[in-house]
Amino acid sequence: MKVKAAVIESVGVPLAIEELDLVDPGPDEVRVRMHAASICRSDLHVAETGEGLRFPAVLGHEGAGVVEATGEGVTVEPGAHVVLSWTPRCGRCPAVSRADRNCATSSRPARRAAASTGVRP
Repeated sequence: MKVKAAVIESVGVPLAIEELDLVDPGPDEVRVRMHAASICRSDLHVAETGEGLRFPAVLGHEGAGVVEATGEGVTVEPGAHVVLSWTPRCGRCPAVSRADRNCATSSRPARRAAASTGVRP
């Protein structure tokens, strides 16, 4: 599948909109048709410093869209409307040590609040 993405090749190089080949989702992965996306300050920070980023990289980790396909082990169904957001990781809780990084203890209060109110803190 062909997609367009904002790609950065290295620190200090302007973003370029490129056409890329997107593979089918693997285990625990989801493909979302994005209807809205953004590049936020944390994206810009890693683009400016290279901190925590392997180049080339696709920036933009926040947005909203519709699930198109899922890999094995995913419980959300195609057609579901979803919001994508960065979740901070505590780096020390049992979930992180098991590689369940999206379940980090430090992020749970924010996720619970978003789930109960529909508003992200």
